[in-house]
Amino acid sequence: MSYYTYNGLKSRRISDWKAQGIILGKFNEWNDLYKWYIETDKCEACNITFESGRGTKTGQKKLGKCLDHCHSTNLPRQILCRSCNSSDRYINVLTSIFLMDLNKF
Repeated sequence: MSYYTYNGLKSRRISDWKAQGIILGKFNEWNDLYKWYIETDKCEACNITFESGRGTKTGQKKLGKCLDHCHSTNLPRQILCRSCNSSDRYINVLTSIFLMDLNKF
């Protein structure tokens, strides 16, 4: 049994996603979404490696990662570090790319 399923960490993570209203989208089941989340070891926006230190209260891994999702559709988009997820850096990069493409015409 891996650390990520020990002590119910997996079920708590999935339960949190459901409470946030996240839907599966392209994933067939919650286990597939969780597997993508766990196996992603770098932020998909800034490429920083996620932390693996221990948390202070529950003893769980301090992953430093977030499942980014669209707040309109509730579909998962990327696995991001907490910094990118909270700073809208991901959205700003997409907007910049879109505007550069518009300027080509």
